[in-house]
Amino acid sequence: MSFSYLKFDPPGKDIPSQGYSSDFVSKAMARLVKPIDPDDSEQYPADLTIICGSLKVEAHSHVLCQDSSYFKVVCKGGFLEEQTQKLELPAEEEFLIRRLLCYRSTTGYNDESYDDEKDPPPHIVAPTYVNRLYLNAQMYSTADKYDIPSLKQKAAEKFDAAIREIHAHEMMNPYVGVSLVDEIVEAIPHIYDSTPDGDRRLRDRAAQVAICKRRDFENHPCLQDLMTAVPEFLKDIRV
Repeated sequence: MSFSYLKFDPPGKDIPSQGYSSDFVSKAMARLVKPIDPDDSEQYPADLTIICGSLKVEAHSHVLCQDSSYFKVVCKGGFLEEQTQKLELPAEEEFLIRRLLCYRSTTGYNDESYDDEKDPPPHIVAPTYVNRLYLNAQMYSTADKYDIPSLKQKAAEKFDAAIREIHAHEMMNPYVGVSLVDEIVEAIPHIYDSTPDGDRRLRDRAAQVAICKRRDFENHPCLQDLMTAVPEFLKDIRV
């Protein structure tokens, strides 16, 4: 087989093709044409600094903009952030933004009961215990705010998974660990405050928990405060 019609032009030198095997030509091509790897910092360096509270991290804008019209507009829409290559997000969202960035890199985030911040900065008081339902509800609304549908779906799935796991643990160890009703009661105000009436995903799941655990729910010490704060929820659990 002849490869006389092929010519490779590396800087300053030609690789003659005539008389060389196809294997040699393939290897030469592989050396000359290196695939673009967006995650390779040498080929595709980070082009955006994200600042959020004590968090300051270098990021790839093309990763951040995936399926997010918000970040596409901010990072690629001719705004100041595109020129300065700096994006400042609300400091009070740091706990959530860390997880958003983790999701952008790994398609997952931590929602374990205990916070993953081993050594939080002195001015950041990281909670010792994290309500998984509340956290996933917060991630759901954060995904909605920054228009990341895939993260919103992930948060909803983790919300459902947390309900199942807490319920299973409660059935096996009824007097040990967290109470599903306690967890959902704390999460309900945020769920209703952060989602429009037409977004029923988390609202319906919260109502299902309250109905299934009606006796515990009706005897909960915070029930009256909850009904005063979220009257819409009372309508959702009337059957």
